[in-house]
Amino acid sequence: MTNRRPEDDDVIDAQVEGEKPVPPRPEPLPAPPVEPPVTPGPFVGRHAPRPKKGSGVGVVVLMLIAIAVVAVIFRREVTELYDRLTGQAKQDTAPEVVRTEGDNAPVRARPTARGTQTPRKETGPEIPNYVVPEFEKRTMEQVPKETPQPDTPAPPFKEPYPGLAYSVVKTEDASYEGVKQYEFKVVVPAHYKEGDLLRMAANIVASQRRLGERHAIRIFCFTDPDKAKPEHLFAQVDWAPEGDFMKAADAVNKGVDRNVYRVTMKK
Repeated sequence: MTNRRPEDDDVIDAQVEGEKPVPPRPEPLPAPPVEPPVTPGPFVGRHAPRPKKGSGVGVVVLMLIAIAVVAVIFRREVTELYDRLTGQAKQDTAPEVVRTEGDNAPVRARPTARGTQTPRKETGPEIPNYVVPEFEKRTMEQVPKETPQPDTPAPPFKEPYPGLAYSVVKTEDASYEGVKQYEFKVVVPAHYKEGDLLRMAANIVASQRRLGERHAIRIFCFTDPDKAKPEHLFAQVDWAPEGDFMKAADAVNKGVDRNVYRVTMKK
């Protein structure tokens, strides 16, 4: 028994009826497999899992440790290789005392090697001995040092008018803004006249100008040291520009050569 298809019957029927044979129908091709659609999972895009924090730091630390270990090993190897190439062997040396002939001869010490290792001889071209030239010794001209001169004291002050009887009770600095002016309280004898007061003032001005710049000086004269108050003033002497103590600032620009004395008697 043969397996027959429906298409074969149509072919046979067509042959019986005298029709043209109908070619057999081609077998249908199998349909391509359909792949299931891809659906995004829970860890796609911004929802993807991120690496844990600190994992990169641990890797860096391990790399640094490894580099340090390699550097230590490399340094040790290089040091050993350098020692072998240069042949510098460490030897403990101790001084050996050697005394020359004679009891009073000097004692010198020379090092002796305690180790048994012989130093390595380096081979190479012979270098001729270098002779150090001898230069002429030159000495610089010695300049004798100057002996410091002792400070000579200033000569003692000599009053222009010696022999006057007066005593300075008080000195007051009344300077301001570069104007050097001073006031004095002086006790003088009660019989002093204007001429005596001018000579006394000249002595005080001369002694003050030796101490520095002075633009004006005012002298209050009293006859009793216990009564040196304004109400007991005997006389007043000014040394200043135009004899005016209040014009002391003019002496700053014009100089003190134009200063004059002025005596004002109060009693």
